[in-house]
Amino acid sequence: MQFISVKQNSLLPITGLKIILFIALHFLITFFLQLLHFNFEKELISNFFSIENTSIILAQTFILIWIGLWLFSITRSLLLATIINTVFFLLMGVANQQKIQYRSEPLYPSDIYFLKDINFVLDMVEPIYLVALILIVTFITGVFIYILMSKNKRSADHKYKIFRLVSIIILTYGLFYMSNFNKPGNAIKEFFSNHTSWVMFNQHSNYSKNGVIVGFLFNLKSPAMQEPGGYSEKKVEEIINKYKKQSIATNEDRVTNLDDMNIVYVMNETFSDPLYYDGLSVNQDPISDFRNLENFGNISWVYTPAYGGGTANVEFEALTGISLEPLSANITTPYIQLAKEIESYPSILSLVGDKYDRLAIHPYNTNLYKRKEVYEGLGFDQFLDHHTMEYTERIENNEFISDESAYKEVIKTIEGNQKPSFIHLVTMQNHQPYLGKYDNLLFEVEGTPDNIETAHYMNDLYYSSLALKDFISKLENSPEKTVVFFWGDHLPSLYGDDVYGSNGKTKMHKTPLYMYSNFSEIGAVPDTISPIYFMNHIYSLNNSKVSPYIQLLMSLEEHIPVISNGTYYSEKKSEYYNRREELPVAAQELLNDYDIILYDITTGANYSSKLGLYN
Repeated sequence: MQFISVKQNSLLPITGLKIILFIALHFLITFFLQLLHFNFEKELISNFFSIENTSIILAQTFILIWIGLWLFSITRSLLLATIINTVFFLLMGVANQQKIQYRSEPLYPSDIYFLKDINFVLDMVEPIYLVALILIVTFITGVFIYILMSKNKRSADHKYKIFRLVSIIILTYGLFYMSNFNKPGNAIKEFFSNHTSWVMFNQHSNYSKNGVIVGFLFNLKSPAMQEPGGYSEKKVEEIINKYKKQSIATNEDRVTNLDDMNIVYVMNETFSDPLYYDGLSVNQDPISDFRNLENFGNISWVYTPAYGGGTANVEFEALTGISLEPLSANITTPYIQLAKEIESYPSILSLVGDKYDRLAIHPYNTNLYKRKEVYEGLGFDQFLDHHTMEYTERIENNEFISDESAYKEVIKTIEGNQKPSFIHLVTMQNHQPYLGKYDNLLFEVEGTPDNIETAHYMNDLYYSSLALKDFISKLENSPEKTVVFFWGDHLPSLYGDDVYGSNGKTKMHKTPLYMYSNFSEIGAVPDTISPIYFMNHIYSLNNSKVSPYIQLLMSLEEHIPVISNGTYYSEKKSEYYNRREELPVAAQELLNDYDIILYDITTGANYSSKLGLYN
C-alpha cells in the first residue's frame, strides 16, 4: 500500500514507516481517550485494555484511522491530518474527563450545542486546559501555514486527481455511515453488538465498558424510544379505555376543572439540604427559613434524574410527565435532541390550555438547552430572560440574577394578569462558579474538596431560602388562589466523591420538594417522588377532574413513586430496586402501559391524540 503525495521531499521518505507511525499513533489516541475517561486510574485502564476487549479496541482504532485518512485526503498532508486528528480527539478526551468531573456523565454528541454559549462552557473548565487549548490552536495554525507555504507548487497529475477524488468520496461515505450508527441494520453497530453488550441505564458505565468512541457513537441520533412489544392502535385504544374508566371513577368525587388558580413551578438551581448528607459538616443550617415553611405547606423529596448538571432533563420530566427512563438510552438531553417533536407531546401547558396565561422565566440567556424553541413548542405564551426581566438585581459579586428578583417578577405577573397564570421559573442564583460570589461568608464547611467554594454555595442556599420565605409570605396575604411547586433541580458536584460515596446514588439524587397552596390543605404525598408526578398533585390540590393521561400517571405513582434509570421505588414493598424485572407484577404491568403510550406519543403513530388520552 502506498500513500500518493504530490510532495517529493517528504520529512519521512520511507512510506512504510509513515504508515506504521500513523497507525501506532492512533492506537495511542485510543489509549489516551480511555486514560482520561478513567481519570488515570491504573486498575480501570488495565481492565479495559485486556485480551477480552481486543476486538472493540481494534475496531475503535480503525474508526480513528478512517477519520485520519479522510483528513489526509482533504489536506493532502499526512503530517497535518495526523496533528489535527490527534489534537481533536485529545481535546475530546479532556472535555469528556471534565464533564465527568463536574456532572458525573460523559461527553455526548448533543453537547456541541452548548458551544453557542461558549462563556458558560468555559466557566466549567479548569484554567490550565484553557491555556493548553490556546497553545494547541496556535501550534496547529503555525503548522498549517508552514505546510501551505512549503508545499510543492507543481500541479498533481491526472491519475492523482482521480485517486484523490475517489478517496474523498469513499472516506466521506464511511463517515456518513458511521453517523447513522443507530439506524437499524447498521453494520458497525452490529459488529460491536456481537462483541460486547450495551449499558443502557448509565452512559458513564457504557463508555467505561465499551470505549469512549463507541459510547459516543451510541449516543448519536436515534428514535426517541425503541418499539415495545405489542404496540398497535388496538393496544393503545385498549390502554386509554382502561384509564378512561378509572378517570371516570376518580372524577365522581371531583367538582372543578383546572381553570381558577395560579400555578407556579419553581425549579431552583442546585437547591439542596446539606444537613441531610453524611460526611458533610456545616456550622449552622443555611436553609432554616425553608424548613420553617412546613407550617404553610408540605416538605418532602424529589428524586431527580440528574446530578451535578442536566437541569433541562428534570424540567422536561416536570413539564411533560414523560420520564427519561423508558426513552432510548442515548436520549440524554431531550430539549436538544427532541426539540422538533416536542410540540406534539403532552405537557402541563397543553393541559391548562389557553384559559391560562403561560409564562416561562429564566434569568439567563435563551440559547442554553434550546429553551426559546422548546418553550414555544410546549405552548408558553411568553418567555422572560435576563434581558427582558424588569427585576435584575444581584447579591454582592454574584454574576447571576437573584432569586428575590425572580420572585418579584412572578408576583408582578400574578397581580397583573386577568386570567389565571401558569408560571415556570428556572432560577440561576445558585449556579457555579461559586468562588468569589460573596465578600462575607456566613458558614464554615468541612468534608468537601474545596470547603471555601462550598461555603460560598451555602450563602447561595441561605439567600434562596430567605427569598422563598418572603415569596410565600406575599402569597399568604394575596387574594389570588395560588399553588407553588418548589424543588431543587440537582445537587452540585462540589460536594465531591467522598460525600457521594458516603451517601450512595439514591440519597445523592434527592433534593428538597416544597408544595404550597394558599387556599387548600396539601394532601398526603409520598416521601419521595419523581418530577413526572407533579401534575397529579396540581389536579389533586384543586380537586380538579383528570384525563386518562393524568389517571395513568396517578396509578403509576401509587405503585412506583420513583422512576429513574436504574432506580425504582415500590410503594407496596417500601423498597428500592435497580431493575424493572425486580418490581412487583402489578408495577411492571403499569410500566408496560406507560411504555406503549410514551412510544405512541414520541415515536409511533400518535394514536393517543385522536383516541382521547388528554380528554
